[in-house]
Amino acid sequence: MRGLVTAVFWVACTGMAAANVAEPVQDSAPQAVSGGFGPTFGEAVAAYRAGDAGAAFAQFLILARQDMPQAQFNLALLFRAGEGVPQNRREALYWAWRARVGGLPQAGVLVADLAPTVDPDQRGGLADRLLADLAPARNAADGRMIAASALIEAELRPEPDAVQVYVWYSIAAALSAAGAATARDASFAALSSEDQAGAEDTALQGFQAWCADVTVPVAACDAVVD
Repeated sequence: MRGLVTAVFWVACTGMAAANVAEPVQDSAPQAVSGGFGPTFGEAVAAYRAGDAGAAFAQFLILARQDMPQAQFNLALLFRAGEGVPQNRREALYWAWRARVGGLPQAGVLVADLAPTVDPDQRGGLADRLLADLAPARNAADGRMIAASALIEAELRPEPDAVQVYVWYSIAAALSAAGAATARDASFAALSSEDQAGAEDTALQGFQAWCADVTVPVAACDAVVD
C-alpha cells in the first residue's frame, strides 16, 4: 500500500517530491454522509489500512459523489496508483480537479502533476464534464463556482475560450466572489486587442444570459436591461 498518513493518503507518487506536497488533510473530514447513511471517511481509510483497497475505493467513491473533497482527493490517488480499481489517469485528473474546486489545497499539486499525463482531447472532455458538474452551482449564483468554471476553462482545456474565461470571472466579480475581480482584470489583459474591444459588452450579455437561467433571486438580474 502507498503513502498513508493520519487521515488520508500521502501524495508520494513518481514525479512528486514530498517537499513539494502540501500538508496532508487531518481528521477534520466529515465522518458521515447525509442522513447518517453510507460509509464514513474513517471507515474508508480503515479499509485501505486493512489492505482492502477495493472496499476503500467503493467507499471513497460514495463520499466523493457527496462532494467531500478529501474523498475526491483520495479517489484521485487510487485511480492514479491503480489500487482498488484499474489505473486511469484521466479519472484521477477528474477527481483531483473536483477536490481542487472543493477547496482542498493539496489537490492543486496533484492536478499539476497529472495534467501532462492525460491526452489533450481527454482534457477537453474533462473540462466539459466538470463544467456540467458545476452548472447547478452557477445557476444558484455561487460566485466561487462561477470563478472555478473560469479556472477550469483556462487551465484544463487545451485551447481555452479566453473570452468565456473573462465573462465568467466578470460574473463572479459582480457577485463579489473572493479574488474574482483580480482574475477578471488579469483575464482581460490577456485578451487580444480585438477581443478586448468587445469583451465588456460580451460580459454584460453573458450576465444577462446567466440571469435567464439563475434559480435564486439576484437583484441585479431584475435591474439589467436587455
